[in-house]
Amino acid sequence: MVFTVMLPCFILDKILGSPVLQSYSMVMWAIGLGFSFILLGALIGLIVGRIIGLERGTGMRTFALTAGCQNFGFTAAPVAEILWGPGILGLLFVHNIGVELAMWSVGVMMMSGDRRISWRRLLNGPIIAVIIGLSLVALDLDSSVTGPFRKAMSLMGAGALFIEDARNPANRISPAFLEAFEKPWKLTAQVPYSCLGPQLSALIERAFVNGLHDPALRPSALEWEDALVQTADLMHPCANSTCPAASFVVHAGQHSCPFCGTQLPAPVLLAHSYFDRGNGAFAASGRVKILHHHAAIHSWHIRPEFAANEHASAAQAQRQAYLVREHSQIWLMNEAIADLRDIGAQTDVAPGQPVALKPGQKLLLSRANPAQLWLIDEIKAA
Repeated sequence: MVFTVMLPCFILDKILGSPVLQSYSMVMWAIGLGFSFILLGALIGLIVGRIIGLERGTGMRTFALTAGCQNFGFTAAPVAEILWGPGILGLLFVHNIGVELAMWSVGVMMMSGDRRISWRRLLNGPIIAVIIGLSLVALDLDSSVTGPFRKAMSLMGAGALFIEDARNPANRISPAFLEAFEKPWKLTAQVPYSCLGPQLSALIERAFVNGLHDPALRPSALEWEDALVQTADLMHPCANSTCPAASFVVHAGQHSCPFCGTQLPAPVLLAHSYFDRGNGAFAASGRVKILHHHAAIHSWHIRPEFAANEHASAAQAQRQAYLVREHSQIWLMNEAIADLRDIGAQTDVAPGQPVALKPGQKLLLSRANPAQLWLIDEIKAA
């Protein structure tokens, strides 16, 4: 759907009415540069591959083609738009005709050794959209593409509208058109994006509302990663064994499962994270951990310099402690936290020992600078 319908509509919307594409020489230069850059990149890749000891049959051709092929699509479009404005996208899509020609001719010959070229592989939605758009511009017919057709094309491309945009309900999903297997997942009134919690909800609004047509406003990959990690700490298993989601995100406005309506079991404890900002004064870090049965505590919950990503070592990824629920009591089972201390009871909790948790309790997780502390709180479900 995206590649065969939405992307072609986006391309057509950017090409139609583009004054720069009225120049025949500009169009040919764009196609020629797209073709030439792929060939030049592949040639440099072959030279570098030979220098580093690659040979044909052991990765030489694969290395040359992949190293020589620039990102000319989904990453290039927003970057080009930020640097040169939205008018550049039509020219970029024309440039990509040359890239496609090079990839499906020289690129295929490099990889397969077959000198025959199957031009049918070029007949895809985006290429056809560029050809149609250029033809209309060349014949000066692009200004005649108006009315409902142009509006529908814009809505599927540059005029796209987030289905849960609070300011404009025009693109809402109608439950009447949903199949049984699509429920409750597409029932946005029952399961809105806000059920994903405050961290992800804020990024969704930046990406699909404020930044939908302005890439500069969209969150970075690092922000998404951090929000996903924080959201994972807010997950709680659903008490309903037949719940289609099995778990859900707990936050201030959501104490029951949005997928099946099951309330949280009582009690539910959570830990607010604090760090020592000097002289024994602790400040909130803004991070919260739901302390449900079998929840795991890792090094990134204990030390701020560790992160739950690909940079975490095997030792850092090891579980440091876990939670056990026994009737109405939550226990923290310490496995490897060396500095764990119950501040209120003035007792250390050595690895291998448990500590019973209760609201208002303060646990020192790490004494290293900056010291890390958890304040235990309780969710009082309605």
